Amino acid sequence: MAYKLKDIERMTGLRSGTIRMWEKRYGLLQPVRSETNIRAYDKEEVKKLLLVEALKRCGYRISNLAKCTPQELTALAEKELLAESEEGAVGVWVQRLLSAALDFDELAFQQWLNRAVFHLGHLQTYRRVLVPLLQRAGLLWNVGKAESLHEHFLSNLIRGFFFSAVERLPLPNRSEAPFLVFLPEGEFHEIPLLFAHYGLLAQGRRSVYLGQNFETDLLSHLQRTFRPRAIVTFYLMDRGVESFVNYLDTLRSELPGVELFVGAPERVAGKLDRPPEGVRLFTEPAAILEAFSEQ
Repeated sequence: MAYKLKDIERMTGLRSGTIRMWEKRYGLLQPVRSETNIRAYDKEEVKKLLLVEALKRCGYRISNLAKCTPQELTALAEKELLAESEEGAVGVWVQRLLSAALDFDELAFQQWLNRAVFHLGHLQTYRRVLVPLLQRAGLLWNVGKAESLHEHFLSNLIRGFFFSAVERLPLPNRSEAPFLVFLPEGEFHEIPLLFAHYGLLAQGRRSVYLGQNFETDLLSHLQRTFRPRAIVTFYLMDRGVESFVNYLDTLRSELPGVELFVGAPERVAGKLDRPPEGVRLFTEPAAILEAFSEQ
């Protein structure tokens, strides 16, 4: 599979001009070119650049990294993981997880993810490793585009990570009023939702996970069935500000007096002058956890 320069920019966080300069000055990559002179990179070139970018952020000079073999780059990455610098290790974990996804290597992915969790814990692994990983893979705020094979693979591994993490937590007190956690009808990208669900349970709160694509017609049953403490949902697809406001109004009318925690990307939330009364709006999934702690 060949990757275009714009794909490499997203995955590495590097600008196209920087990538071209490294190619020209240091011979770091050897892209193939189409008949119209468009660059394309194979998987091994992408993995190499991911590793170089992570090591550069650890303080290594690009001129030295460009001279290294893949084996030498890997050894330097392992050295960073063993060092005291947690920040350097975080960058390497992101790179290793992306590379495992490119290889469809589930075992390697799980091993690197478990290693991050061992050092950081689940919540910090999500914030510091998985959020950058999802951003680079284009999965943090899904915009309704068709996912590639790699994105499907990565998304399902992370879903499994959260389901497994939830199973390890103690059961919450069933006498408490629950937080109800679900996605609106037509929404299927549940990674931010799973993070919120795990975060609530990790704080010792009762969270009822109702999942993706929760039918609007069922909202009227939630109040009498659960008497919820709050609703947590994510409105991810940009269907226009009117559709977003209508959904918020529907939640407020069907669940009067229930506080609403709503996550939405800036391209959606930014269209509102202010959130409606009773709605707490967030543009970063991790920020919702801090709001939960105030409850």
